Amino acid sequence: MSAHRRCGGYTLLELSLVLAISALVTAGVMLALEEPYRQARRGELVARLQSLDRQLRDRAARDGGTWQLVIDLRAGTLVGRPTAAQVDVPLAVALGRSLKVLEVHTAERRTSYGQVVIDYRAGGTSASFAVRFEEPLEAGSWFLVSGLSGKWEQFNDSQQVDQVLALTRLSTGTDTR
Repeated sequence: MSAHRRCGGYTLLELSLVLAISALVTAGVMLALEEPYRQARRGELVARLQSLDRQLRDRAARDGGTWQLVIDLRAGTLVGRPTAAQVDVPLAVALGRSLKVLEVHTAERRTSYGQVVIDYRAGGTSASFAVRFEEPLEAGSWFLVSGLSGKWEQFNDSQQVDQVLALTRLSTGTDTR
């Protein structure tokens, strides 16, 4: 009878089993963190847009001039700029590669490419508009910005957004939201 002595190491089968279990645990953690990560990305984008919107309203009200929010869907940038030769410099926000605005809807048009320009008037008001963010697992979330108040509301249905913005078209030159 020959006696086999084990030399204190692990077999290839044992190492493979440990690697397979580690891969399964890692995949489970990644799936569990996907939804919170997606919500955090969307929250970051909303916060950037809200901040820029608030700054443009404040500057238009303070200066008595007109400012513009330029949303460039292709380049992924948001720029707030004065329409006249004012001392203030433009406000720019880069969305980054992980954040994306898919579509912008105003009372006049809906677009998913190019640039959209929103004017902020001397009183700190603008036209109402809605933006739809990238949502890989869902149809997408719309955020509607009220032109008079600057209030933000979330909608998951584009038909609701269309109805609200249609009200602004029907109003007599005044944004009713």
